[in-house]
Amino acid sequence: MSTLQCTNIQDTSGGNSRTTAQIYSGTAKAWIQFSGTTINSQFNVSSLTKNATGDYTITFSNAMPDANYSFTGMVSETGSSAPVIVSKQGIAPTASALRIGEGDSTGLKDMTYSSIAIFR
Repeated sequence: MSTLQCTNIQDTSGGNSRTTAQIYSGTAKAWIQFSGTTINSQFNVSSLTKNATGDYTITFSNAMPDANYSFTGMVSETGSSAPVIVSKQGIAPTASALRIGEGDSTGLKDMTYSSIAIFR
């Protein structure tokens, strides 16, 4: 295996120059889009586990350096009142997995469409 080392990367027209540090720091390290327990699309996610209604664990294919990462997400459900996605209360993220809860103002609920991105 070879290692490519460079300072900047540009597109083919010579524009849109970025340093490798900007690229590494500004991209999602993992993401997933799922419906129920079906993964529709993902990057760096090895599995999705449904623990209970609206309670899921996302396991990374390649672990993060530590558990100090951020995540953002969105959920969608027709007729839901204020749908949300949150880190599962009382369960800290780990370098290898993130446990989330999703639902609405009535409590945890399986949503029709869920999308999560993890940044480190």
